[in-house]
Amino acid sequence: MFEFRGPVVFTPDPVLWKHFTEAPDGTVGSDLRRRGRTLAFLAAGSAGKRTGQLAQSIKMQYFRAANPFVRVGSDVKHAYMHHEGTRPHVILPEDRETMRFKVRGRVVYAEKVVHPGTKGSKFLSRHLHKVVND
Repeated sequence: MFEFRGPVVFTPDPVLWKHFTEAPDGTVGSDLRRRGRTLAFLAAGSAGKRTGQLAQSIKMQYFRAANPFVRVGSDVKHAYMHHEGTRPHVILPEDRETMRFKVRGRVVYAEKVVHPGTKGSKFLSRHLHKVVND
């Protein structure tokens, strides 16, 4: 039987340690990218489906650094409103006098719309526990 005497010292090889912790194909990078892709997939499945633009815009980016990280999100301007929700607000036309849209199959024109607000879908944050704890 082997018996330890004294402290055990761990001295990593600097090149291998850097690859293990920082490289995209290293152990840490591979795990981060897998979790990021999973979160992006789950978020896209939970995002608003009216046009599909939000779901298609959700991307994962890997950042290589001494402490690598991933960023999952969308760059469309309405993504934050879908995620967090909105208070009741007035919508005005941006470049015309009136807005045109359909309501129950009928074309409607309006100078302003009083939007009732929306509840946020939390399409990103509600999946974090699944990704972090898997």
